[in-house]
Amino acid sequence: MAHQGRVKARSTSMQNRLDGDSDGERICHSRFDDRTPESAHAFVMQQLTTLREGCILELELGFDPSDVLDELAERGAHAQLQKIARHRWMLLLQPPGGGELLDLCDLEAPLPMERVLAEAAELRPGEALIARTPCFPRPLLAQLDRRELDWEAVEAADASGLVWVGRRG
Repeated sequence: MAHQGRVKARSTSMQNRLDGDSDGERICHSRFDDRTPESAHAFVMQQLTTLREGCILELELGFDPSDVLDELAERGAHAQLQKIARHRWMLLLQPPGGGELLDLCDLEAPLPMERVLAEAAELRPGEALIARTPCFPRPLLAQLDRRELDWEAVEAADASGLVWVGRRG
């Protein structure tokens, strides 16, 4: 359940191939408000089992999930945690086998765009990368289109951007 006003976009080439296929999403969002530690732990682990390789899940949580980070790491998952409000946390979760998330939020423009474009230029057919940018990266998306790369982008719960970029195989 995405929150209201959330910006989400996908390259035309991806949209044409995946139209109507929600399983084709590379960046997913889920929200969980129960603060019971047992149910919260079970929810996070269940989300990990359903997450496809090469995708990322933004979990917006009403509890501090710090206690599950070690278990996620033991399972080979990549997780990044950030407090976004008084009783709200954002957990970015990637399944085992995926590449690390490029966190570019501390860079000033145009460095995040330049870094994503440089990394994307190195992608081989079938490969992908996922980056977190300081804001929704509209100028970057136009550049990715010019380079005929597939992409999906969303505005994250903390107003940063999440971008998946892939080269068709």
